[in-house]
Parts: sequence; structure tokens; C-alpha cells
Amino acid sequence: MNRKQAKQYRLPSWHERCLQIIQADGGKCCVCGRSEPDVVLQVHHKKYIPGRKPWEYPLQDLITLCKGCHAREHNLLPNAIPQDGWEWIGGDDLGDLVGTCELCGTAYRHEFYLFNPNYGYIAVGCECANKLLNNDRASILDNELRLKAERLQRFLDSPQWERRKDCHFYKNLDNFKIMIVEKEYGCYITLFYKYYGEGYFGTEEKEQKLHSKKKYNSLEEAKRHIFNVITNRKILKYLEANGYPLPGSYY
Repeated sequence: MNRKQAKQYRLPSWHERCLQIIQADGGKCCVCGRSEPDVVLQVHHKKYIPGRKPWEYPLQDLITLCKGCHAREHNLLPNAIPQDGWEWIGGDDLGDLVGTCELCGTAYRHEFYLFNPNYGYIAVGCECANKLLNNDRASILDNELRLKAERLQRFLDSPQWERRKDCHFYKNLDNFKIMIVEKEYGCYITLFYKYYGEGYFGTEEKEQKLHSKKKYNSLEEAKRHIFNVITNRKILKYLEANGYPLPGSYY
């Protein structure tokens, strides 16, 4: 399972389809016959069709299995997992404890993707990733993701945000000033930053203004987006690609 496929299994469409299948199967595992709360019930695809989303399969191609029976179906029990030869693919912050380790079944927020040529892709938690890789790369990224989430929360709650009539203004995030205009039908972002250029009396400080045409459904959504594009340096890549001066540069 790659990163894009893993994300599809966390969408509401898949969860709704799972509830339909589990209800149709009488709320119990079709192999061992156990039910919740004794086991965790999941939905298994009997076959896979390239390009089809997990919830787009007909009833006859889906079956309810408990976590243990599901793991056996996919050969995910520990003794079936290769103990070496794993390659690092990457990791994601899921935003909450919504992921489940394919190796040990532990719930996690930070999901790590590995690949083994003799097995395929697997999505696991931090400890299992460290064991399979035989290093602490997952722990390092886990800490980075945790620190970034903490910084994001401080940004969202920061007293630097000032309310000015119909907009919210943030003084400084990595040399950018942020203005979010809040209207009844959505929020819009404008960025300001300083650079240096030739003026009438020589080199002088100038201000660049960038307007985003994208509409955000809420103030928090807009704040999260601008935090990510600035801290991930995507905004700097955009400026360079489009011929804009960079913050603090001479142009």
C-alpha cells in the first residue's frame, strides 16, 4: 500500500461503506464468527481492480473480517513479515489517532511507509518502523512531526493575530506578514514581505504584496494552509519560479 492508497482508507466514503458491509454480514467476522467488542471488525477486498477506489466495489467483492483474520488474509502476521530488506518511503501526520499499524495493530497519529521488494508496501507506527529499518529514522521524523504540530497550534492560538474589521492580521511568520479577509462566503489570504531594490535615493526597502485567489471555507483552514506553505518553504519556491524577489533580498 503506498501513501496515496493509504489516505483513501481514511476518507468518510470508505468508513460509510464499511458500516454497510459489516451490517450486511450481521455484525460479525465471516471467518471466525466473532463480533465486537470481543474483536475489531474490518472490511476486506476479495480482489483489487486497478484505479477503483476502496468504496467503489460491489457487495459481493467485500467481506467482514476481524483484525486477526484480516491480517492472516494479507499475510500480515509477524512471522510473515520479512525482518530485513526494508526501504524508507516517508511518513505523514494524520492529525489524530486514526491510523492502525499493519504490523502490531497499535493506533497512531504519525504513519510511516516502508517497502520491501519481497513483500511490498506497508504502513506502520514509529516503533515497528524502527524495528524493520533497524535504525531510528522513524523516531527522528516522529519528533519533527510532533514539533511541527505543536508549532502549528501555537500559530493558530498566537496573540500575534490581530482582528481588524473584517480581517485577521499576523505580524510575522518567517519574514511574512499575513492578512486573512473573512467574509460570509469564505476566507482569502494576502501576504506581505519586505525586500530591497533600487529607488530614487539608491537602495531602499520595498514591500511585495501577494493575493491568493483560492477561497477557504473557514478561518482555521486558511491559517493551516498558510502555515504549511510558509514553513514547508513552498512559498519561496513559488516566488522563485515566478520571478518575484525573495524576502530580505536585493532585487
